[in-house]
Amino acid sequence: LHPRSSSLLYLCDLTGGAAGSLLGPILFAASRGMGVPLVAIIASLGPLLYPGRSFFRRLLTFALLAAFASWTLIGTDAFLPEPNPYKALSAALRYQGSMTIDTRYDPISRVDIVTSPASRGAPGLSLNYGGSPMRTVGASVDGGPLTPLPVGGGEDGGMLSYLPSYLPYHLAPKKKVLLEDSRGGMPLYMSIHAESPVIFSAEPFPLAHSLFRSSLPDGSRWMDRPGLTFTRGWVRNHLSGSGGSFDLIDLHLTTVIGAASTGMMPAREDYRLTKEAMDIYLDHLAPGGMISITTFLLPPPRTEARLMATAVETLENKFGAGFNRHLFCFRSFNTLTLLLKECPFTSDELER
Repeated sequence: LHPRSSSLLYLCDLTGGAAGSLLGPILFAASRGMGVPLVAIIASLGPLLYPGRSFFRRLLTFALLAAFASWTLIGTDAFLPEPNPYKALSAALRYQGSMTIDTRYDPISRVDIVTSPASRGAPGLSLNYGGSPMRTVGASVDGGPLTPLPVGGGEDGGMLSYLPSYLPYHLAPKKKVLLEDSRGGMPLYMSIHAESPVIFSAEPFPLAHSLFRSSLPDGSRWMDRPGLTFTRGWVRNHLSGSGGSFDLIDLHLTTVIGAASTGMMPAREDYRLTKEAMDIYLDHLAPGGMISITTFLLPPPRTEARLMATAVETLENKFGAGFNRHLFCFRSFNTLTLLLKECPFTSDELER
């Protein structure tokens, strides 16, 4: 219709397309995630406002646009996407008595807090433990597996000392601890229970820890204790940026089970567990400090074999022929735990 204005129209088209990348994060933050489908609807109706249309059609289109815009401001769950029914969150909500406590969105994630019998977890729990499981709620990121979030006030923390990942705290007090993607779950509760005075939790999903803190009961505010700091990103990012040395760098790889034992999933790259990452971890250990890595045993053995091989090669390059004195590995009935130490393990530590 307007060939002489084609360059101007093309400019507007490119500008509108570029604006989408800036609008996305703002819409997600302001509209609980439903802004994107609403904007898609509004954008499809927008051309109907073009002056060449009849006044009645333009009026009807404007009314529809106003209705969709008001939904964005008022807030409604009508346009919120639901997780796939085969996702872990959907399966957990099918348990009798399950319910969603809160759901929130930000530009990079959806976080759900739920109460469900499926919200439980004690990887490698010793068969010597005869008590009750800890009271937890479940935290799910993007509809994935539930991370058990303890809600007790500390009186039920006795179970923690029966977990393989608690071993570093049995060997010596840990004054400064760095945790990988704890999501406010067992690893974090464990370090608080062990009375570590300084704890850093590297959290790749910034929405998660704020939602976890607000979802805890009033009598269970253990996330508010002094000395606890949440940092953005992964452990490797934190160490490459701010640095510092730690008595314990704890990596829990027990948040995902499911499909991890099938297909090519165990063979995929994990940049938290490369030789370069291991070197960074070792370089940021305090004297006598250690790295603790706990993962599930998933037959046939692949992930654990790669992890062992990477640890051995890293330590051999750093410490030479005596590298084996810096490495301790043990398994439970369903987990494998590796301890890499800055200095050789002592006979007393090995005995304990």
